[in-house]
Amino acid sequence: MAGRRSILIFEYLLASPGVWKDASPSMQREAASMLAAVVDDFARLPDVRPVVLVASDAREMVKSSGPFSAAAEMLSLTEDPADWLAHPDRDPGRFAATMVIAPESGGTLVSLLQQLQAGHWQSVPNLNVSWTLAEIFTDKFRTFQWLQRYGVSTPVTKAISVAEYDELRHSRSCQHLFTDGQSMPMNEGLGILKPRDGVGCDGVSFIQFAGDEFSATAEKSTAETTSVDTTAIERPWLIQEYVPGIPCSIGLIGRRGRGPATILPPAIQNLRLQHGQPVYCGGRIPCDLDLQDAILPLAEKLASAVGEFSGYLGVDIVVRRAFSGELVATVIELNPRLCTSYVGYRRATDSNLAGLILQEPAETEIHWRTAGTEFEACGKIIASS
Repeated sequence: MAGRRSILIFEYLLASPGVWKDASPSMQREAASMLAAVVDDFARLPDVRPVVLVASDAREMVKSSGPFSAAAEMLSLTEDPADWLAHPDRDPGRFAATMVIAPESGGTLVSLLQQLQAGHWQSVPNLNVSWTLAEIFTDKFRTFQWLQRYGVSTPVTKAISVAEYDELRHSRSCQHLFTDGQSMPMNEGLGILKPRDGVGCDGVSFIQFAGDEFSATAEKSTAETTSVDTTAIERPWLIQEYVPGIPCSIGLIGRRGRGPATILPPAIQNLRLQHGQPVYCGGRIPCDLDLQDAILPLAEKLASAVGEFSGYLGVDIVVRRAFSGELVATVIELNPRLCTSYVGYRRATDSNLAGLILQEPAETEIHWRTAGTEFEACGKIIASS
C-alpha cells in the first residue's frame, strides 16, 4: 500500500448507524451495490487506496453486496459521518481526495458538501459537484427555474403548501387507473406530486390534472422567485405536469476545471408502478439510437449551461413524440450525486470511470461497448454482451 493515494469515500445511508437501521432492505441493497461499484473502480487505479466509512452494523451488507475490493480500507463508525468529519483530531491531510454519495432530502447532501468543501477539509480536493450547484439541483423547484432560464425543455412545475398537497391527493387521486407492475402511463391529463427535495421516486404520486389547469399554473410559476429560503419551508411539495413518454437518463462527469463535462451514453429507465407510484427497477445502456439522437443535443446544451464542475451529475429525461412526429426530449430533474445507473455504466465500458471522475490522464477517453448492458436497481447485471 506504500505510496498509494488515500481517497475517502462514503455513502451516507451506509455510513450513518441511525439512518442505516431505518432504511428499507431494497434501499440498503441499492446503496451497498453503488458504493461497492465505485470503491472497486477506485481500487483498480494503480496508485489509489479507497478509505471507506461504514456504519459498524452495515459492514456485512457492504461486504456481501458485490466485489468489494480487498485493497480498500474500511473504517467502522458508531457516529454520524458529519460528526466524524468534524472531530478536531481528524487529519484531512492524509487524504488525496474525498467523495460522498448522499440523498438530497433534508439538506443532507448540501450540508456534507459544505463540510467537505470548506473549513477543516477545504484543502482536500472533493470529487463532487460544488455545494452551491448542489443547492440549486436539490431543490426541484429551483431546478425548474434554472432550466427555464437556460432554455432547457422541462415540464411546468409549481411549489405548493402541505395543505394544497393534501387537498390534491384527496380530490384528484387516480390510483384506480393503474395496475401494479405496469410501465409508466401514457395518459394525458395527469400531474405529478413530489417532494421539493425528493430523491428518485420517493414520495412521487399521480393525480388527475387537465392541460388548461397547467396553463394557469405556468403563469404563476413564471412569477415565482428563486431566492427566498422560506419558500421551501412554506411550500415543500411540487405539482408538475406529467410528460407521457419513454423514461431515460444520462450521466455527466465533470472534468474538474479542464473543460466541458463528459457526456455518458443515454440510458433507458425501467420504471414500474406499485400502488400507483413509480418505482425505479433499473435500466439499459445505451438506449435505442433514435432516443439517443433526441437526447444528446439536449445533454450538450445542459452541459454547456452547467459549465465546468467536478463529480457526477445525473439527469432524468423523458422522450416523447411530438405532433410533428419528431422525438422530443424533456428534462425532468437533475441529481447532483452519483446515481444507481453508475453500476450499469461501469459494465458498459472497459475503461475505468473512477479514473475519469479523478481525471486521470489514462481515463479521459472512454471506450464504450457497442452491445447493451441491462441492470437492476440493486446493482445486479441482467445482461451484458
